[in-house]
Amino acid sequence: MEFSAVLEPIEDLGTEAGVRLLVDDAFAGGRCRDCGDLSVPRAHICRRCRSVEVEAARIGGRGLLYSYTRVHVAPKCAAPYCLGYVDLVSGVRVLGRLEMSESSLACDIPVRAARTGAGEEEWAFVEAEDVRGDERNEGIA
Repeated sequence: MEFSAVLEPIEDLGTEAGVRLLVDDAFAGGRCRDCGDLSVPRAHICRRCRSVEVEAARIGGRGLLYSYTRVHVAPKCAAPYCLGYVDLVSGVRVLGRLEMSESSLACDIPVRAARTGAGEEEWAFVEAEDVRGDERNEGIA
């Protein structure tokens, strides 16, 4: 099998790090201009089609808790605490801290992203009434 495509090096992939929550509790993410795939945080290269044409997008912060765990030993913050993967309404899966009682944790419960401090990287998932009605999940900035 012979490949005809030549991959060119990319000069700078940027220095963005971490998942950021915007003022309206939507995530700062990305949307591929070629295939429409969404990412949180914004990817520099599309994971689906490998395009570098990824634009900034707002991705709604509501979804269903996919899985969770309790962290007993942590290098930088007080433990124990809970982390969970959340499947957002847009289809993106995000890992984040869970700020809710452990007795209420269960897979497939509705959650939403909420600020826990002043910075864009200070957020956690909290319980939500429902995941429907989050129009920001189109991913358009």
